[in-house]
Amino acid sequence: MSAPYQLIGLTASPYSMKMRALMRYRQIPFEWIVEMPQLTGREVKVAPIILPVLRHPMGRDMIDSTKMAEVLEVEIVNRRGVIPPGDAAFLAALIEDLADEWLTKAMFWYRWSDPESIAFATGWLTADIGATLPEAMRDALPRNLRDRQMQRMAMIGATQENAPVVEQGYLDVLDALEPLAKRGRYLFGTRPGIADFALFGQLSQLAEDPGPGSILRERAPSVAHWLRRLDDLSGLELGTWSDEVDPAVIALLRLAGSHYLPFLHANEAVAEADGDRVEIDLPSGKLIQPPFRWQVRCLNRLRKRFAEAELSETTRTLLDDTGCLTQLK
Repeated sequence: MSAPYQLIGLTASPYSMKMRALMRYRQIPFEWIVEMPQLTGREVKVAPIILPVLRHPMGRDMIDSTKMAEVLEVEIVNRRGVIPPGDAAFLAALIEDLADEWLTKAMFWYRWSDPESIAFATGWLTADIGATLPEAMRDALPRNLRDRQMQRMAMIGATQENAPVVEQGYLDVLDALEPLAKRGRYLFGTRPGIADFALFGQLSQLAEDPGPGSILRERAPSVAHWLRRLDDLSGLELGTWSDEVDPAVIALLRLAGSHYLPFLHANEAVAEADGDRVEIDLPSGKLIQPPFRWQVRCLNRLRKRFAEAELSETTRTLLDDTGCLTQLK
């Protein structure tokens, strides 16, 4: 029997939780290793080390949860794939990117701006990481972790001046998902896909942190139950992909068209001009942050997927109606 995959990450890492839930659902054997290799000295053959790291049974290491999911879709061929067929594959990829890159602003903002959530998250990270470290290294760990994360807030755009935009984005996602979760459905049918797992990754953190968790339980109680199910769907009987576009998908596409894609374009323009300040007026307020070159890559990846998708006129009309179409060309 060959060695299983290894998933190296943290329960306090949204992308780690995304991949853990995805691999559980796909019934892919893997070892879950809660660890930060930068501190333990575990040899990892990627640079930079960004959690999670997926180690292939043949020994190669991967980062980037989107790429991991795509590789697993090809390497592990079973009836529990997470990429829906046809036009839905592109819509799922767009929503996955929205969750990974836009919703994470809310995750960071709520976690590191509210004293109660700061204390909770610091303890959570310390428990995850400290369990694998020598006792002598643990004393300074809470302060170092807290300071490191809070120093990244400006880079991510999780700042006080951006709070209206970031917080409204969180509420919009909850409002989009609540009717879907109440019906016990997933975005593209009665089986979960890559977009569901991406949303789970970010919301798994927001649901646990005190501030945003209380908002979620009050505003979208069905989403809280939906997240608990998504954490381990290894025993879910295989459902079906739907031919109809769920209202939750339309709502999330509207968020992409009104906020996320305009931000990506503004970010690209500033990054290509070697500027240092992205400033854009969005429907929910002004967003100001440094340019982020990784998200230039995200926009280009979406453009490439769109160009290759050969979408039907019905789907192109949907993308046009939600404000996405012209921004993907």
